[in-house]
Amino acid sequence: MRNLVRLVAVMTLVGVVAGGCGKSNSGSAGSGTGTGTADTAAPVKLSGTTNNHGTKDFTGKGGSADVTVELDDFYMAPTFIKAKAGQTLSITIKNDGKNAHTFTTGGGVDEQVNPGKSAKASLTAPASGVLVYYCRFHQGQGMQGAVYLKDGASSETPSTAGSGGSGY
Repeated sequence: MRNLVRLVAVMTLVGVVAGGCGKSNSGSAGSGTGTGTADTAAPVKLSGTTNNHGTKDFTGKGGSADVTVELDDFYMAPTFIKAKAGQTLSITIKNDGKNAHTFTTGGGVDEQVNPGKSAKASLTAPASGVLVYYCRFHQGQGMQGAVYLKDGASSETPSTAGSGGSGY
């Protein structure tokens, strides 16, 4: 009886540990992992790890669009924003995480947002390729995304093309 109790305890512990080693919510954007719905492929490939939390398409919104980007620990949602070349994006940045985060692009947008706070930024979609946005503090942990024009594009480094100033 004593051995049976030990066996059940060991099997329970093994089950808990094995359950924690399953599919992660982080992965490279090209791998299709890390979306909350873990098998949705990312529309563009970014260098490094990207915690993919979805895509929003603003191509049908005319010359400008209002976009809300959630910053959390450690992802941005939407992770990918599909836009038209030259489209102006007015972005509300909301930090729903417990850590300070930034919404940064390679060309002038750099808004630090403390937990529970919001900020505003404006940028212009690039004429071609992708415009990477990221958290300066946590990009290496997968906290990045991109404005893109068509599926299948890639970016090895943050782009400065098409980025506008921050704040408005």
